[in-house]
Amino acid sequence: WAGGFRVNTSCETNVPRLYAAGDASGTNYTGPTYVALGSGMAGASITGYRAGQGAAQFAQKVEAFKLDGSEVAKYRQIVFGPLEGKSGFSPDHVLRRIQQTIFPYEIRMVMHEKRLQAALTMIEFFRDHFVVKLRASDSHDLRKAHEVRSMVLGAEVMLRTALFRTESRGWFYREDYPRRDDKNWLKWIFVRREGEKMKIWAEAVPKEYQGDTSLPYEERYPLQYQKA
Repeated sequence: WAGGFRVNTSCETNVPRLYAAGDASGTNYTGPTYVALGSGMAGASITGYRAGQGAAQFAQKVEAFKLDGSEVAKYRQIVFGPLEGKSGFSPDHVLRRIQQTIFPYEIRMVMHEKRLQAALTMIEFFRDHFVVKLRASDSHDLRKAHEVRSMVLGAEVMLRTALFRTESRGWFYREDYPRRDDKNWLKWIFVRREGEKMKIWAEAVPKEYQGDTSLPYEERYPLQYQKA
């Protein structure tokens, strides 16, 4: 369910001035599957270094510019708003509700349309009723408030894209679509915000990444199926 932004070798994304690292960057450094628990640290270390270097080099070339006062006020409210709330939901409460919704085995590992849709309904509720009323008592809570806001968004993206892909592939398993479908789903899924909606679409995996599609799956991806 990871992937994040498209990045180049400097970890510069297709969003101007934004750099991404770790699971937020779509590097595909492990190929078609997540090869082993813990391997993400290697990718995070390398992409973190490259993103930092790339962003620093970009920043050195940026000329000074004036900020629009209304934009500053808008984003100040977004950043510090939870500190100004007198009532609402604590980040810890929202975090627990997210975990209770996303972490169960029957949602995260063995997926089915009905269960995914039920989880999505809850995440939408958290988005519309909890996130807008997050409160923070100090800077530590403020950091957690922004984290859970991002978690709710990430959970919505994960659930919607899981519903969109009607097949099983690698560790992604749909109980209602248990077979891999290369004919229709040898594709990458993309998500983009359009207004207040999420646009989701798929694009074919480039030919250079597909391997020899005439070979059995086990021969196309020998590292995944290598014998001990």
